[in-house]
Amino acid sequence: MNGQGYILVVNDNDELRHRMCEFLQALNRNIKQTATGVEGLTMCRGERPALVVLDYNLKKDGEGKTARHFIPDFRRECPGVPILVVSATDLELKPEELGVEDFLAINGHIPWGMPLIEKARKLLGEVTTSAK
Repeated sequence: MNGQGYILVVNDNDELRHRMCEFLQALNRNIKQTATGVEGLTMCRGERPALVVLDYNLKKDGEGKTARHFIPDFRRECPGVPILVVSATDLELKPEELGVEDFLAINGHIPWGMPLIEKARKLLGEVTTSAK
């Protein structure tokens, strides 16, 4: 893996989190993962990531907790680090409404592996292979 910083994946769904990490391996970066926003913030304090991939619904952090609860804390703990919010629901949120760089719906009926990789590449400042 290269020395350009790691990708932090925060998602309370174990299966989805592991699949995201598998897809993101294509970027040849170290990947760290956690199931809670609280633990993700702790990880950021220890070592600053190059990118945060943050699940929108974070049920393991408490009933009703969403990315909206954690985005201000990630901004404070990791200033300048891009945040990509993902959701396995049918939500179609605008990144600017959330205060993040990008949003991706990872609905199970739509292939989302390549869009995840391409959005991460873009946010990391890497050259993309598609025009999306």
